[in-house]
Amino acid sequence: MQYADELMAFATAVASRDDAELALARERLLAASNARVLVDAAAVAANFQRMVRIADSTGIPLDSSRMSLHQPSIDALDLRRFESSKYTPL
Repeated sequence: MQYADELMAFATAVASRDDAELALARERLLAASNARVLVDAAAVAANFQRMVRIADSTGIPLDSSRMSLHQPSIDALDLRRFESSKYTPL
């Protein structure tokens, strides 16, 4: 696949949330390809972020292995007050 290494590095950088790593991956992808490829890759990444946020906000259950990570935020934001929280085990 054309630009596979650069696209993988870009996707990994997006997921890492490391601004410096993302800037470098973005520059490398642009240098290896063109602006259209970079914009398309960014749009795909943004779309996945959007879908995850929609899924999370509709009450899709969290698996038990992730609850320990999310419990402090659930408590701080009082997320149990929302009806959809009944789908997430305590």
